[in-house]
Amino acid sequence: MDDAQLLARYAAARSEADFRALVDRHVAAVYSACLRRLGGAAADAEECAQAVFVILAREAPRLRPRGGAGLAGWLLTVARHVSLNRVRERARRSRHEREAATMRRDARTDRLWEEARGMLDELVDRLPKAQREAVQLHYLSGMTQKDAARSLGVGESTLQMRVKAGLERLRGLFRSRGVAFSAPLLAACLAERALAAAPAGLAGSACAAARGAGAAAAPVASLADGALKAMAAAKAKAAAMLGAACAAPLLAGGIFLSPALAPLPAPPFAAQPASVSAAVPPLSEWAAPAGAPAPPGDVFRVESAFSAAAPTAGAPAIAAWSPNAVKPDESFVLTGERFAGPAGGKVPRPPVVRLAARTPKGVEIRDCRVFSAEPRVLMAAVPADVPFGMYLVWVENAAGAGAPVPLNRAAPGWIGPMGNVALPGETKRVFGKNLTRDHGTKESHVYLQPAAGGTWKKLETAEVNPYAVAFKVPASQAPGAYRLWVHNGHGGVYGYGGPVDVVVQASRWVRDPGEVLLKPSGGDDAPAIQRAIDAQSEKPNGGTVRLAAGTYTVKSQIGLKEKVRLAGAGREKTTIRVDHAAPQQGALHLFGDRLALEDLTLHLAAEGKPPRYGPIKSDWPSVHRDVRLSGVRISGDPGTRDEGLELRIGVGEITGCEFHRHVNTSGGGDVWIHRNVFYGGPYKRCEGGFEANADNLVFENNHAETKDWPKGPGGSRNYLDFLTGKDLDERIWAKRVVSNGVGHGSSENGYYAFNTSRDVAVDDNKGEMYLFHGVETNWYAQVARCAGTAVTIRTDGLIDGKAVHVGAGKTFPPATRVVDEVAWGKVDGEAYVVIVGGTGLGQARLVVSHTPDTATVSAPWRIPPAADSVITLCFLYKDQVLYKNAMNAFPEGYQAGYSASNAMQFDGNAFGCAAEGNVSARTTSARRIGGTMTGPSFWNEIRDEDAKGCFSAGLLFDGWAWGKTQVIAPWLLGNAFRDCRVEVSPTAPPRGGFHAGVIQAHLPKPDGPDGEIVTACIAEGIRGKGGKHGVVVMDWSQVLLRKNRLEGYAAGAASYGPRARPVECGP
Repeated sequence: MDDAQLLARYAAARSEADFRALVDRHVAAVYSACLRRLGGAAADAEECAQAVFVILAREAPRLRPRGGAGLAGWLLTVARHVSLNRVRERARRSRHEREAATMRRDARTDRLWEEARGMLDELVDRLPKAQREAVQLHYLSGMTQKDAARSLGVGESTLQMRVKAGLERLRGLFRSRGVAFSAPLLAACLAERALAAAPAGLAGSACAAARGAGAAAAPVASLADGALKAMAAAKAKAAAMLGAACAAPLLAGGIFLSPALAPLPAPPFAAQPASVSAAVPPLSEWAAPAGAPAPPGDVFRVESAFSAAAPTAGAPAIAAWSPNAVKPDESFVLTGERFAGPAGGKVPRPPVVRLAARTPKGVEIRDCRVFSAEPRVLMAAVPADVPFGMYLVWVENAAGAGAPVPLNRAAPGWIGPMGNVALPGETKRVFGKNLTRDHGTKESHVYLQPAAGGTWKKLETAEVNPYAVAFKVPASQAPGAYRLWVHNGHGGVYGYGGPVDVVVQASRWVRDPGEVLLKPSGGDDAPAIQRAIDAQSEKPNGGTVRLAAGTYTVKSQIGLKEKVRLAGAGREKTTIRVDHAAPQQGALHLFGDRLALEDLTLHLAAEGKPPRYGPIKSDWPSVHRDVRLSGVRISGDPGTRDEGLELRIGVGEITGCEFHRHVNTSGGGDVWIHRNVFYGGPYKRCEGGFEANADNLVFENNHAETKDWPKGPGGSRNYLDFLTGKDLDERIWAKRVVSNGVGHGSSENGYYAFNTSRDVAVDDNKGEMYLFHGVETNWYAQVARCAGTAVTIRTDGLIDGKAVHVGAGKTFPPATRVVDEVAWGKVDGEAYVVIVGGTGLGQARLVVSHTPDTATVSAPWRIPPAADSVITLCFLYKDQVLYKNAMNAFPEGYQAGYSASNAMQFDGNAFGCAAEGNVSARTTSARRIGGTMTGPSFWNEIRDEDAKGCFSAGLLFDGWAWGKTQVIAPWLLGNAFRDCRVEVSPTAPPRGGFHAGVIQAHLPKPDGPDGEIVTACIAEGIRGKGGKHGVVVMDWSQVLLRKNRLEGYAAGAASYGPRARPVECGP
């Protein structure tokens, strides 16, 4: 049992056995620390050690180990306070007593150690955090390097590097005090003399003192009281140094402390202004495009800090980073090359991460706090005291500085809704990331420039949020091709994001205003409707077939043809009743482009032969352009066939409709779905109320609910108690509100905003509210070489010359050729090459063509893949945004069992997606980011969410591994949960199901991976209640945990697997 578990159990039950276990584990280190401080006075050291454990007993309810040096580091800090108090007392004794208490030796080593040991802990406290923790655990607590590395969540080689660097710096600190150690002698002294054996009986007397018993109880209690007063004074001093913003609990040695218990004064968390220690390469990559006007907002002049030279050989290089927002005192992840490791092949040196930020004093360059640094991945934080804005970030090592990259730069991605074509005077929207000043809803700057170059024109904007900005094309704008740029007011000349293509047209196609009016015949109306449609379609600009009020019975399929609108008098007045005499493909079959269906009800009758493919079907594999559904109701009698609408739309709009069957839009894009109501449909076949696999999709202001949630005896809402079989299939919602799939191709650019839902979940494994479903392609390979945009793979089916098998369930060997299709879709134009391991980690590029051994991608790599790189070919959800949706899964009083009703789930294949400001209630878990080796999830962020009433779990990082698999590269990388508020039931669901943590890195049934599945993911600023644990990090996972406040958990603050790598930090 680890320290956190023992401490939590002791705090809850005051178990003497648990406290004794903690004392036995740390008594030697605490006694040795006191002995060093007290110049070898053994009796004093024993009393001080007892006082340390008295303080531990008193403060146990407020302590939470948070990684790093953990409880061991905190105990050493308290030991320093207690010993300093005893030294002050001894200073009042006579000179003779002090000298008698000092042990003197004649040998040179003895003399050096005699001089050094009294100042050792003070100087160790002055080491950088990473080095300090390494030295404390290895030398002062007596851990092996392997155990110390595991405690700190780093590899043994990293631990060795930190120890070596710490010893070298410590030697310099001793030298400044006149104590000259050689490096070997200092290491030998620490190894042989720093940790003394605790006197026999000290552990027992410490436990007795903690209970207030024993002969020494009174003097020890006095020592403890004095130390606590000194620590409180230190906290007050620290608060004065840090300002009111740091009135929150502080950290010492990796322990979360309540405000009542303060550590030693800490240096201000925000880094101080730094001088650039290496020539930083130029910013030409991010400079304003030719002809750009003077930038709005901040003045951001940093040119003097940057050189004109290219990066030096051996300097760090950044490959990838998150496109999502990073605020002050928030963490970020970079991937690249040469972040950590030997400098010049000789002396190991951790990297320095620099950040240029606009402050009231101008642009200042700061050092970022680095939490974890490995050769290709690092985690760091923006300093707390810089304003929000665009930041330039770069990494330095001993060889020099790498090229900078921007954080929070405006990143427009696409124009919509319904495509990038606009008329003069029309309002369109630009969608993307970081589009507004201060990540707010007031200010954004949009510019239009001719595609061939020329004068920029600033456009009028409205309806501004960080992910979408409405702009108006000037009424006088000449038709032509243009480029659109966005500036969010930060970054000066380096802040222009874009361009995005826009086409201004003088006019659009207009349907002929002529109409054919029909009335119900009382018989089969299908022939008359079809004749009218055929006639209108023959006209150059089509026309309208208008159905007067009434009910129209159709016995056969109707084909809605090019350029025709079929319209009624309103969905409450005009009904097409589908009563087919023989099975047909669809009730309404779409042909061609420029189609419209408006203001009527399409209803499936129980007595007819149901259409095979539902109420409306596209003409597969055609993609229809310029399609509009408005004011339509799609419904059916109980027991009618359950397929929904299958719409392959290239450009279109669905608005003001009411759907009692699911709606599927796939194979196209530029669809605007807004102000509709989704009542779902029979459970048996539907995957979601709305199913999508489309690019440039806008889904907003829609509502979903179960129209009549079943009630059982006594008003029970728990339908599994009284519904079975056919009743269950036909009366329950269609599994999900939104179900998005990438089995046939990638889904790029989606905006889901301001939608609401209630009472829509199902109590099984298909109840996710907003699901972006991952799909494994089972294709991965090692790179043989890269030439420009052409990536050639090894064709021997090996990774580093070895046979491997990887998969979430069934495993597969590496590919030996570049295939034409993966999953169920074509590779060219749809699949991405994602670098999941080795050089260039974290990048993705679209495949444009391929040969049997080479994939050619759409754009150059920042860092090209090399012979050590591992890639996968997969379809991706790219740049999907969920913004301010309200999601309610189950009704009040429902008792969930094993349900997958997560409010929101990026289930794999997600790249650069974002969710912000969404709220949910009564779901199984709150939010989930998952992935597999060949369906990885990189660079996704979920922030500022509110999740209430979760039955089972909170925020989940999931690596989908159900059986034995080798792991040669991460499946989840650079994902983040930030500033979320989560409530989880403190007890397991009463009807069964799992019970997990508020924050959890989760691997279902892992069975022996060789590497790390979850790498460099972040959970920070989380406010959580309940759950089985506050935090659960399972094996083969690395998660940075910062600034979280978790309470009310059932079984303990944290549960970590033996192979987990939680990176626990304070502020």
